Amino acid sequence: SGSNELGKFELYDLSKDPTTTPQPTDITLPSGILTAASTKAPQSLQVVDWADDNQHVLLKHTFDKKTEYILLATQHPTQSVNLNKMLKTSPTALTFQNKKYNQYFVYNSATEQLSTASLSSSTLVPLLQHVLSYQTYGNNVVLYATAQGAPAGQTEIRLLQNGQNYFVRNIATSSTYL
Repeated sequence: SGSNELGKFELYDLSKDPTTTPQPTDITLPSGILTAASTKAPQSLQVVDWADDNQHVLLKHTFDKKTEYILLATQHPTQSVNLNKMLKTSPTALTFQNKKYNQYFVYNSATEQLSTASLSSSTLVPLLQHVLSYQTYGNNVVLYATAQGAPAGQTEIRLLQNGQNYFVRNIATSSTYL
């Protein structure tokens, strides 16, 4: 989309009277929340997930071969947050923890670290080390791939649930796991 249109949305509430044509609500991200691109290369905003309160959306802004994560508050756009700036990190992936808009899983592929964070604190809390790939469920289940402890040429698939870490199986080393 054009740079003057990036950050402008129309939100349709389809839960209202189905016999009427839904009217959009215009939403605009506050000025300065998106990091300005240094080139004229295309930028994009992608929806990562909706929070369970149905009022917050996690967006991924791609620009200059970089990404940043934005929490869009649809009811009060001025309360939207650039999570990269707030957490002082540039994560490879950021997802809601248990669909809560104020709790996150934060992954950095360069350090192979999966952490947790919250909107009320800018401190990353390490959860797992040596993570190659992961998938979460709720706030306490993480399925992940790790080379640590695996035989040569193999990768372990492990499950972290309620603080307990379980071995699932070994698989051949690959570039894609979960």
